[in-house]
Amino acid sequence: MLWGKLFALILAIISLLVAFFIVVMIFNVIPLMTIQQWLLSFYLFFAQNIFFKILGILVAALFVFLAGALLRFLLPKMDNTIVYATPEGEIKISFNSLEALTREALRNVDEIVNVDPEITKVGNDARIILHLQVKSEASVPDLSAMAQSRIREKIERQTGIMVKDIKLFVDLKSQEKPVENP
Repeated sequence: MLWGKLFALILAIISLLVAFFIVVMIFNVIPLMTIQQWLLSFYLFFAQNIFFKILGILVAALFVFLAGALLRFLLPKMDNTIVYATPEGEIKISFNSLEALTREALRNVDEIVNVDPEITKVGNDARIILHLQVKSEASVPDLSAMAQSRIREKIERQTGIMVKDIKLFVDLKSQEKPVENP
């Protein structure tokens, strides 16, 4: 939290300096020629010799690092875990683990050709969006109910996480060979 406040402070100072220079430019508090002379002096300082050029590169790299760190701390971080509380403490379970359990729950179902789960967090529960590719002769209503039941039981039994919702997107895969044109 300290780093976030520090970078917010740096951003606020830079914003105030930019606003100050805009006001100075608008009201001509400091003549434009003076600002141009300052910029020229700044440029000539770094152009004197190789040591000052290296120093300039290091200062520029520091500002790039600060900008990157500021963006990293200010942008929201994706939380790809679900927390499960036990009497002994908290357990975090990753979305990858839940995806693996989903695939494992449907591994031995003959009608299913491909399983592609997506896990999202709803409060402290999981929502599973499941893209299934099934054989064309499969009964979609029966297969859907069976898949949802297996996934819910597997995840709740092995992790303790409540599965809020399981949405299925079913794609029937034809087992026929393509018709060849004569």
